[in-house]
Amino acid sequence: MVRFVLAVLFALIAVTGVVVGCSKPWQDGHHASDLALADLVTSNPSHTTPNWFASIALTLVASVVLAAMGVLARWRLLVVLGWLVCVVPVGLWALRAVDDELVIPDMQAGFTNAAMAAGALLLTALVLPRRHSRRAAPESDDDEG
Repeated sequence: MVRFVLAVLFALIAVTGVVVGCSKPWQDGHHASDLALADLVTSNPSHTTPNWFASIALTLVASVVLAAMGVLARWRLLVVLGWLVCVVPVGLWALRAVDDELVIPDMQAGFTNAAMAAGALLLTALVLPRRHSRRAAPESDDDEG
């Protein structure tokens, strides 16, 4: 029971981190909704602002929705999938934004909150207790014959 409460607490921290990470700027005043997913995997970034459904913000929200469903169902695989959906775009963005000295210039609070949310999702997956299988009660071996 304690592990489940801790998992719920870490999931709530992750949700808070994603909400704050989406609403605060990441770099140079750009929010998560201004950062296109396609720019993470292409060599030349586009200079147009993507719609919300083609931005990093969608993946962050999808990650906490998956993790919340996993916590409620006590299904660790969904929580790990939510963590991957969160950590991959955040990590790829950090790799694109880093300069030659391994520093992200003008990094702002949105990125750090999103990275904190990814860490909280990992802790959620580690702390979440396993589901108990519902097995039929063993039948008695009483022979009446």
